[in-house]
Amino acid sequence: MVHGDAVDWSLAPHFVPGEWGPRVEVVAPALIYEANAIREASGAPFIVLCSYATEGHSPKSYHYVFPDIPGRERALAVDFRFGPAPGGRPLSFERQFAHIAAREGVGAIGFYPFGFCTRRGRKRMRPFWHIDLRPRDNGRRLYWVRDAWGQYLCSFDRYEHVVPWLGIAEMLRSLNM
Repeated sequence: MVHGDAVDWSLAPHFVPGEWGPRVEVVAPALIYEANAIREASGAPFIVLCSYATEGHSPKSYHYVFPDIPGRERALAVDFRFGPAPGGRPLSFERQFAHIAAREGVGAIGFYPFGFCTRRGRKRMRPFWHIDLRPRDNGRRLYWVRDAWGQYLCSFDRYEHVVPWLGIAEMLRSLNM
Protein backbone atom coordinates (compact mmCIF):
# COMPACT_ATOMS: atom_id res chain seq x y z
CA MET A 1 0.00 0.00 0.00
CA VAL A 2 1.24 3.46 -0.86
CA HIS A 3 1.42 5.94 2.00
CA GLY A 4 2.13 9.63 1.89
CA ASP A 5 0.82 13.09 2.44
CA ALA A 6 -0.86 13.66 -0.90
CA VAL A 7 -2.86 11.41 -3.19
CA ASP A 8 -1.00 10.28 -6.28
CA TRP A 9 -3.96 10.35 -8.67
CA SER A 10 -2.09 8.19 -11.16
CA LEU A 11 -2.61 5.38 -8.60
CA ALA A 12 -6.36 6.09 -8.51
CA PRO A 13 -7.26 6.42 -12.19
CA HIS A 14 -10.95 5.70 -11.61
CA PHE A 15 -11.39 8.92 -9.61
CA VAL A 16 -10.91 12.65 -9.87
CA PRO A 17 -10.35 14.77 -6.75
CA GLY A 18 -13.77 16.44 -6.89
CA GLU A 19 -15.55 13.11 -6.34
CA TRP A 20 -14.16 13.05 -2.80
CA GLY A 21 -15.72 16.35 -1.71
CA PRO A 22 -14.35 19.85 -1.26
CA ARG A 23 -11.68 18.82 1.29
CA VAL A 24 -10.03 15.89 -0.49
CA GLU A 25 -6.70 16.90 1.06
CA VAL A 26 -7.90 15.58 4.45
CA VAL A 27 -8.94 12.18 3.06
CA ALA A 28 -6.33 9.47 3.63
CA PRO A 29 -4.68 8.52 0.33
CA ALA A 30 -4.79 4.85 1.39
CA LEU A 31 -8.61 5.06 1.50
CA ILE A 32 -8.75 6.40 -2.05
CA TYR A 33 -6.40 3.64 -3.22
CA GLU A 34 -8.58 0.96 -1.55
CA ALA A 35 -11.68 2.44 -3.23
CA ASN A 36 -9.88 2.45 -6.57
CA ALA A 37 -8.97 -1.24 -6.14
CA ILE A 38 -12.63 -2.08 -5.36
CA ARG A 39 -13.70 -0.12 -8.44
CA GLU A 40 -11.12 -1.91 -10.59
CA ALA A 41 -12.07 -5.38 -9.37
CA SER A 42 -15.84 -4.82 -9.61
CA GLY A 43 -15.87 -3.13 -13.01
CA ALA A 44 -18.67 -0.89 -11.73
CA PRO A 45 -18.54 2.82 -10.85
CA PHE A 46 -17.80 3.57 -7.20
CA ILE A 47 -19.99 6.56 -6.33
CA VAL A 48 -18.72 8.48 -3.30
CA LEU A 49 -21.54 9.74 -1.10
CA CYS A 50 -19.50 11.00 1.86
CA SER A 51 -15.91 10.76 2.97
CA TYR A 52 -14.59 13.59 5.14
CA ALA A 53 -17.30 15.06 7.38
CA THR A 54 -17.54 17.30 10.42
CA GLU A 55 -21.00 16.18 11.59
CA GLY A 56 -23.81 13.72 10.99
CA HIS A 57 -22.03 10.56 12.11
CA SER A 58 -21.24 8.83 15.39
CA PRO A 59 -18.97 10.86 17.72
CA LYS A 60 -15.82 8.82 16.97
CA SER A 61 -16.61 8.33 13.28
CA TYR A 62 -13.77 7.55 10.92
CA HIS A 63 -15.28 10.21 8.63
CA TYR A 64 -13.93 12.77 11.11
CA VAL A 65 -10.41 14.06 11.55
CA PHE A 66 -8.83 14.08 15.02
CA PRO A 67 -5.50 15.95 14.65
CA ASP A 68 -4.38 15.12 18.20
CA ILE A 69 -4.85 11.35 17.86
CA PRO A 70 -2.07 9.49 16.03
CA GLY A 71 -3.44 7.72 12.98
CA ARG A 72 -6.62 9.83 12.91
CA GLU A 73 -5.17 12.95 11.25
CA ARG A 74 -7.04 12.09 8.04
CA ALA A 75 -10.55 10.94 7.17
CA LEU A 76 -10.42 7.15 6.97
CA ALA A 77 -14.01 6.36 5.90
CA VAL A 78 -16.19 6.56 2.83
CA ASP A 79 -19.89 5.92 2.27
CA PHE A 80 -20.61 4.89 -1.30
CA ARG A 81 -22.76 2.92 -3.66
CA PHE A 82 -22.00 1.08 -6.86
CA GLY A 83 -23.26 2.37 -10.18
CA PRO A 84 -24.35 0.02 -12.97
CA ALA A 85 -21.66 -2.25 -14.39
CA PRO A 86 -20.85 -2.15 -18.11
CA GLY A 87 -23.97 -3.04 -20.04
CA GLY A 88 -26.14 -1.14 -17.57
CA ARG A 89 -26.80 -4.04 -15.22
CA PRO A 90 -26.36 -3.46 -11.48
CA LEU A 91 -24.05 -5.75 -9.56
CA SER A 92 -25.89 -7.97 -7.10
CA PHE A 93 -25.37 -6.94 -3.49
CA GLU A 94 -23.66 -10.28 -2.91
CA ARG A 95 -21.09 -9.45 -5.62
CA GLN A 96 -20.65 -5.96 -4.22
CA PHE A 97 -19.97 -7.42 -0.78
CA ALA A 98 -17.49 -9.93 -2.19
CA HIS A 99 -15.48 -7.19 -3.92
CA ILE A 100 -15.37 -5.09 -0.75
CA ALA A 101 -14.56 -7.97 1.59
CA ALA A 102 -11.65 -9.06 -0.64
CA ARG A 103 -9.71 -5.92 0.35
CA GLU A 104 -7.45 -6.75 3.29
CA GLY A 105 -6.84 -3.06 4.06
CA VAL A 106 -10.50 -2.48 4.91
CA GLY A 107 -10.97 -2.64 8.68
CA ALA A 108 -14.76 -2.26 8.77
CA ILE A 109 -17.67 -2.82 6.39
CA GLY A 110 -21.12 -1.40 7.00
CA PHE A 111 -24.22 -2.00 4.89
CA TYR A 112 -27.22 0.34 4.87
CA PRO A 113 -29.95 -1.51 2.94
CA PHE A 114 -32.52 1.17 3.81
CA GLY A 115 -30.52 4.24 2.78
CA PHE A 116 -32.58 6.82 0.91
CA CYS A 117 -32.03 9.72 -1.45
CA THR A 118 -34.44 12.20 -2.97
CA ARG A 119 -34.35 12.54 -6.71
CA ARG A 120 -36.69 14.74 -8.71
CA GLY A 121 -38.81 15.22 -5.61
CA ARG A 122 -39.25 11.47 -5.12
CA LYS A 123 -37.76 9.65 -2.16
CA ARG A 124 -36.15 6.45 -3.32
CA MET A 125 -34.38 3.64 -1.54
CA ARG A 126 -30.68 3.61 -2.35
CA PRO A 127 -28.74 1.05 -0.32
CA PHE A 128 -25.16 2.04 0.31
CA TRP A 129 -21.94 0.80 1.86
CA HIS A 130 -19.47 2.16 4.38
CA ILE A 131 -15.84 1.14 4.54
CA ASP A 132 -13.08 2.47 6.72
CA LEU A 133 -9.45 1.80 7.45
CA ARG A 134 -9.71 1.41 11.22
CA PRO A 135 -7.18 -0.95 12.75
CA ARG A 136 -8.55 -4.45 13.10
CA ASP A 137 -9.29 -5.64 16.63
CA ASN A 138 -6.87 -8.56 17.12
CA GLY A 139 -6.91 -9.01 13.35
CA ARG A 140 -10.72 -9.09 13.24
CA ARG A 141 -12.75 -6.93 10.85
CA LEU A 142 -15.89 -5.17 12.10
CA TYR A 143 -19.12 -5.75 10.14
CA TRP A 144 -22.47 -4.07 10.63
CA VAL A 145 -25.89 -3.54 9.09
CA ARG A 146 -28.29 -0.75 9.95
CA ASP A 147 -31.81 -2.13 9.79
CA ALA A 148 -35.06 -0.40 8.80
CA TRP A 149 -35.54 0.86 12.38
CA GLY A 150 -32.08 2.44 12.56
CA GLN A 151 -30.65 -0.25 14.82
CA TYR A 152 -27.11 -1.45 14.21
CA LEU A 153 -26.32 -5.16 14.12
CA CYS A 154 -22.55 -5.46 14.64
CA SER A 155 -19.96 -8.18 15.05
CA PHE A 156 -16.27 -8.79 14.61
CA ASP A 157 -15.24 -11.22 11.88
CA ARG A 158 -18.76 -12.65 11.59
CA TYR A 159 -20.40 -11.47 8.43
CA GLU A 160 -23.24 -14.02 8.49
CA HIS A 161 -25.73 -11.44 9.77
CA VAL A 162 -24.96 -9.19 6.78
CA VAL A 163 -25.85 -11.80 4.14
CA PRO A 164 -29.65 -11.97 4.67
CA TRP A 165 -29.86 -8.18 4.31
CA LEU A 166 -28.18 -8.40 0.92
CA GLY A 167 -31.07 -10.55 -0.29
CA ILE A 168 -33.65 -8.20 1.21
CA ALA A 169 -32.04 -5.21 -0.51
CA GLU A 170 -31.98 -7.15 -3.79
CA MET A 171 -35.69 -7.93 -3.46
CA LEU A 172 -36.54 -4.28 -2.72
CA ARG A 173 -34.44 -3.15 -5.69
CA SER A 174 -36.37 -5.52 -7.94
CA LEU A 175 -39.58 -3.85 -6.73
CA ASN A 176 -38.06 -0.50 -7.78
CA MET A 177 -38.41 1.03 -4.34
